[in-house]
Amino acid sequence: MYSTEKMENSDLPEFNKLLINNGIPELKRKNAEGDRVSTIIAKIFFIIFVIVIFVAIISNMIR
Repeated sequence: MYSTEKMENSDLPEFNKLLINNGIPELKRKNAEGDRVSTIIAKIFFIIFVIVIFVAIISNMIR
């Protein structure tokens, strides 16, 4: 239980860093070009990201 919890917590900041580093230039480009496809893809990835965090929290509560 402790090892998986520690692993999850150490993985999250790295993932957040990746998300921030990849997300900000993407947003600037999207605003410049007005590209709808990238906004749809970004929304889908954001929804998946939120669901994954939600499932991780719930599974920790159950354990």
